[in-house]
Amino acid sequence: MADPKVVPSYNHIVVLGGSFGGVSIAHYLLKHAIPQLPESNTFQIVMISTSSQALLRQACPRALISDNMFPQDKLFVDIQKQFEQYAKDNFRFIQASATRLDHAKRTISYSCAAGVEETIDFHALVVATGASTPSPLLSLNGDEKFLRESWEAFRTGLLTAKSIVVAGGGPAGIEVAGELGESLNGRNAKQESPNVAITVYTAASKILPVLRPSLAKKAEDYLAQVGVKVVKNARVQAVEPAGAGTDDVAAKATVTLADGKKVETDLYVPAVGMRPNVGFVDAAILGKDGRIEVNASTLRVDKAGPRIYAIGDVASHARPAVHNILDAIPVLGANMKRDLLLCAGRAESSVGVARSFKEDRRETQLVPIGRSKGVGSAMGYQVPSWLVWLIKGRDYWMWTTGNLWNGKQLGRRTAKTRRRPRSNPRFLALFFFARHMESNQTASRAARRFLTERIRDDWDWPNPPEYWSASDEEVRNVTQFRERFYASTSDLDNDTDGTAAADPYKFDSPDAIGTALESKAESLSRKRRTDLEAEMAWNEGLAQYIERRDVWTGAASLRKYGRNRVGSASEGDSASTANSIMASDTSSANNAASSMPIESLTPVAPRILAGNPIRDKIGPQTYHDIYEKVVMTSRSPTVPINLSDMTSALVQGWKDNGEWPPKAGPLDPLAGRKRGSLAGLKMDHGEGPFLSHHPHMKKGVDSVRRIFHLNGHPETTPPG
Repeated sequence: MADPKVVPSYNHIVVLGGSFGGVSIAHYLLKHAIPQLPESNTFQIVMISTSSQALLRQACPRALISDNMFPQDKLFVDIQKQFEQYAKDNFRFIQASATRLDHAKRTISYSCAAGVEETIDFHALVVATGASTPSPLLSLNGDEKFLRESWEAFRTGLLTAKSIVVAGGGPAGIEVAGELGESLNGRNAKQESPNVAITVYTAASKILPVLRPSLAKKAEDYLAQVGVKVVKNARVQAVEPAGAGTDDVAAKATVTLADGKKVETDLYVPAVGMRPNVGFVDAAILGKDGRIEVNASTLRVDKAGPRIYAIGDVASHARPAVHNILDAIPVLGANMKRDLLLCAGRAESSVGVARSFKEDRRETQLVPIGRSKGVGSAMGYQVPSWLVWLIKGRDYWMWTTGNLWNGKQLGRRTAKTRRRPRSNPRFLALFFFARHMESNQTASRAARRFLTERIRDDWDWPNPPEYWSASDEEVRNVTQFRERFYASTSDLDNDTDGTAAADPYKFDSPDAIGTALESKAESLSRKRRTDLEAEMAWNEGLAQYIERRDVWTGAASLRKYGRNRVGSASEGDSASTANSIMASDTSSANNAASSMPIESLTPVAPRILAGNPIRDKIGPQTYHDIYEKVVMTSRSPTVPINLSDMTSALVQGWKDNGEWPPKAGPLDPLAGRKRGSLAGLKMDHGEGPFLSHHPHMKKGVDSVRRIFHLNGHPETTPPG
């Protein structure tokens, strides 16, 4: 066999891959790096890709149904035309498949369509070959011609198909099922009898593993509306014939699940198990997950040598996602520019420091389901269905890719372009949504700082902690006070100090009613204080609780710096009350505090986090989300939630789940009976009349007996 033809060059910057990562980094280098290199005309970007066309892969779930779904000139974009804006000597495109990377000799071998193998050595290398899907319907596993032929074969099968199985509960599988469901069954289809039975099988306990359970459940509901059934915890173990769905996309298949169940289907779409395209890479630089192991900060492949990088689905720096690729491009471009300048002889002090990439691990994923619905989250915030449709579901990002393919998105921003407003309504929706999320993030950080400064964790038994000086200062400046509220009880309400009101005309005038009520309230307050003081004398726990409560509410600080005022402080005289309370000096406060009665005024605490946007939005309209996030998924709220709002959210959640109001159960036969009537009941060793009147207690006793194996002598029914 003849040796491969060698094309000598010393300044090739080779980019492997012609999709988002490869095209974007090539534009970045041509715009920002090569013009600043000495003898820039000696540097050439060489892009090697299996297809001459760049594909918007995210649109495949809808594009596979019909060519009429998208403008074909926007779905497929000629790569070479996107680089005609640069000098011819600076860019070269080769349609070929990479066959071997020799990182020690710094060469790449590739095979052209004609079968001729060539080798090119590189000055720098970027691997952006992406990943392949098991189904040839969902990516450019070959060239554009092979993908179009696969789509045509699948469309032919759709004409007669009565059942379709989709394997995989990730975004690709859910989007394929949603698009097929709406196209074949229509919106609002009956899942029991759809035109075409579409079933999604996933090995996980829920679909869309990146998103929260409530969004996954909503996605299932949307799928049901287009006649799609979801089966969870069901792994596809085997498919017969073996090439169904991969080699032959229109073949009928028998799908075998992990539990042995066999499912017959007219069409099978495997949408799980993407494989990184690393067949040409030495295993020594691969990670455990099969992707190229890169420095997660600089995006360099440190094991392969200098000026070798990887980005996108083929690299280990982040979860495979378009937004992670686009976020990494400026970091990779800046670091490549720096490394090239250093290699060209520039001083390190003149090129700055290397930039660092940090993956955004917040919940971010948009999943259209059909052509009008969708679920998703962006930076941890749920995105409404209409906005998922507007941003992605309308045309699967096609409205954003024009400036990405031609490189304008990576151009220099001038004062003129910064001032130019965006008239596209989708840009406006994205802008306001981003501003909304930024406001929420600022509010969340402010709430965390406030809580970190204020929450106490130094409580100890039996000695309470020292007072905080900050709390004392807040008491000094407080302007409103109130008496501690106690709910009335029947015993206190019926207490009349031994006097009976026999006279029906006991009030001389209407004004006397208020005086009488105030007198009764003061009498009840004196009795309560007397009883409390008497119990605190022997009940150490109660005394400790009262002391802690007063420290927490500020009443202790109030005693420390002021004198008690019997009666309630109205809003009108709150300022004068504050002045009179704060008038006494600190030297006499300790002596006064010991003689003060238990009942004292407490400062009215100001509303915490006043003006916080997130806290201000808590209300009936957010109760459903609070229940879903805090109660159902055990997520910590970003701001404190008032107990009354939390209670209302619980009730709202129970109502939504059909658990409120509580369902009627069997009544206790002794409910409402006086205690004295129970004295004559006989226990009979835990059985007999007592338990017969308390079925709930009998159930508990029986459970204990079973646990301790005490059922050796069951009751027998006497013959009768």
